[in-house]
Amino acid sequence: HFTTANPKYQDHVQYVNVSMSGGESREVYASYLASGKDADLIVTEADWNLDYTDNDKLTRPITDLGFNESDFGGCYPYTLSVGRNSSGVLKSVTYTAWPGGYVYRSDLAKKYLGVSSPAEMQPLVKDWDTFMETAAKLKKASDGKTAMVASRGDLLQPLKYANHGKTYEKDGSTYKLIVPDTFKSFYDCFKTAQAEGYYAVNNQWTEEWYEVGYNDQALGYFFSSWCLGRGAMLENAEGCFQTTDGNAEKGKSFGKYNITEGPSPWFWGGYWLMLGANADSGTAAHDFIEHFVVNGETMLSYAQNTGNFVNNSWAMKQITRPNPLLGGQSEFAVLDRNAKAINLEGVIAPNYFYTMWDFYGCAIDAKSYEDAVAKLTDLKANGQNTVSAQPVNDNE
Repeated sequence: HFTTANPKYQDHVQYVNVSMSGGESREVYASYLASGKDADLIVTEADWNLDYTDNDKLTRPITDLGFNESDFGGCYPYTLSVGRNSSGVLKSVTYTAWPGGYVYRSDLAKKYLGVSSPAEMQPLVKDWDTFMETAAKLKKASDGKTAMVASRGDLLQPLKYANHGKTYEKDGSTYKLIVPDTFKSFYDCFKTAQAEGYYAVNNQWTEEWYEVGYNDQALGYFFSSWCLGRGAMLENAEGCFQTTDGNAEKGKSFGKYNITEGPSPWFWGGYWLMLGANADSGTAAHDFIEHFVVNGETMLSYAQNTGNFVNNSWAMKQITRPNPLLGGQSEFAVLDRNAKAINLEGVIAPNYFYTMWDFYGCAIDAKSYEDAVAKLTDLKANGQNTVSAQPVNDNE
């Protein structure tokens, strides 16, 4: 897309594959950059973005390319919060935004809750207290056959952004763990869902997780933007399977889902671009970021060509494409509202995202909130990074 619009770079853009994906790239990048090898732009994930934005030997401010921060005014604010280092300097930007919403079975919502549209559904899930009240009503109306959400894992992302807070404070040259008061709301909500059976299964990414979506065992999922297209999670949850000719067979619940904002705005995933300290092609790096992060027109074109949810509210408002998996509803307006509502200002610190995952892991088997906090504190005191957010099924 970039070289088509900028043919002068046709033979000048090189992609270096470190042969690792996701978090595995975290340490490999550092070795590559420390060796003095050239990298004009590097791509990181939110979970470990600060490893690089906080290291001036590896990366430089985006403004070194000639941008002003105001040039990124079209971006969703939360993406800029993630892109800042611990001193507030903007060191990375992203071309996509990955907000999520509550995706629910419209037929089951009509049957058990009496609602006929996303506009009627949203008041029943408008905040976490109301969400839990509706979960109780659904449990009673369905005689316990249909849970409010597909899995325990579904709850993590939206709950952690609803109840986030500053998890570290600077103590000299290091950071000290803080357990914010908001974690109590996180814990109470999660443990209520656990005790009352408001989720159908424990873990995401399993056949069982998908099956509850089309066998009427779960009303909905918390899905991010990357879950809603062809070949992705929603299609699997509708019982659709790809055929050899690329066409999706209509599953048992094909087109019976709708999307609404849900109880709190949240996101999951994303890739941030940052300027390598050894960058020697500043003009090309500038033009690349201009194309994918600043220019609304080229971002709109990229979204239309790829289906990606780009990091530009104006561009996403231009797209109203109906999604057959959502019964013809377009997800973009809902996701745009949630993306704009995410607020991470002032809470990003080293290991922030990992700490939220850790607390969830500690809460699963905790006997009390105090027990969960103690587990988290011990975990961090011992220098450990994460508790698995996908524990072994309790029934195995």
